Amino acid sequence: MSTGLPAQKVMGSTIGAAVASLIVSVFQDVLPASTEIPLVTIVTFLVGYFIPASPNDTLVPGGSIGLPPSVAGGAGQPGLGIGGQGAGN
Repeated sequence: MSTGLPAQKVMGSTIGAAVASLIVSVFQDVLPASTEIPLVTIVTFLVGYFIPASPNDTLVPGGSIGLPPSVAGGAGQPGLGIGGQGAGN
């Protein structure tokens, strides 16, 4: 990702999980106790799956994840070998 902001899909899934938890809490007398976790999991997955990716959710070329050169292995330093750079890559 090119920014430090939470991804659009992550935000949507989080809101979906919160709404599913509220719905389960409201209907706890009708639903069996064992259905809360599966319901929240399924709703979270479906919301995250169907929300489109944000235009900011792109991969950064080189894959250094914004790490400083000493960690990413750039600028002639061995580093950790992240992103195809550094020792052993």
